[in-house]
Amino acid sequence: MNNIYVRVRGGLGNQLFQYSYAIALQKVNPNYKIILDAKEYDDYYWPFQLNEYVTDGTEVSYGKKLKCDASMRFFHLYQFLYSRIKKHTYVTSERLIKKGKLYSGTFSPQIRKYDGKDIYVYGYFQDAAILQPLREELAEIIKLKNFSEKVSVYKKNIGPAAVAVSVRVARKEELANGEKYVYDGAEYYKNCLALIKQKRGEIQPVVFSNDVERIKSEAWFDDIGKDIIYIENCSATEQLEIMKNCNDFVLANSTFSWWGAFLGAAGKDSIIYAPKIWYEGEDVSDTKLMFDGMKIYGADNGEGNK
Repeated sequence: MNNIYVRVRGGLGNQLFQYSYAIALQKVNPNYKIILDAKEYDDYYWPFQLNEYVTDGTEVSYGKKLKCDASMRFFHLYQFLYSRIKKHTYVTSERLIKKGKLYSGTFSPQIRKYDGKDIYVYGYFQDAAILQPLREELAEIIKLKNFSEKVSVYKKNIGPAAVAVSVRVARKEELANGEKYVYDGAEYYKNCLALIKQKRGEIQPVVFSNDVERIKSEAWFDDIGKDIIYIENCSATEQLEIMKNCNDFVLANSTFSWWGAFLGAAGKDSIIYAPKIWYEGEDVSDTKLMFDGMKIYGADNGEGNK
């Protein structure tokens, strides 16, 4: 049996992109086993969290050396220098792809069949088009092994699915190690909720943030929704589990909230608003993150469009 080795990197959102890309590869290479290589998390500011999900048939490797380690390090250095000189991300070469070395930046090499070659996955692989055909399947696959009683209570207190709106607020302090551009204030989130309320009638905001106390004390959403739920003292994986119970979604410019909507809206008639600016000042429409039902706030006189 051959293997798909995935060098896992980044926070939970990026970890899910990498794992899901490996699942897409495995679909056309069914005799391959997925091995999640978690060695970067020995000294990293984000925790490794994929092991909290039910990943039947997937192995997790901690600290084991891979024969492609040197080429991964070289690629990382080359990509860093290229992006600084050319001002955009290096696109993986066809020569590397044919050898099963799927080294990339944000986007993903197209899925293909490999015969008799181990595959090495290294990058972020943020490409909705590749994952869209697997969307409902991924919503079933990406499930927690265990979660606290508190999560069960939150899920129970979320009202009828048609009114619950997930609102993910990301603050500057929270993204200090990631994105530089942050919607640090109530306006964007309140405007999106107002648009959803126009279409739905009554709504119940379900608020996710590392600064919930500020949002509550400043009453950001008190005049918009009723029975507001503030999610507190839950891990990122638990928060994602709760997000999936909502019907509509207001995203921050983070892959974490992106996954909440991508999984939570699967098979639903959801309203999903994303901010116009993503990454470090890049327009979200220039990324490969757009998927069915996702609208950009402000792209059409505040109403959003696909």
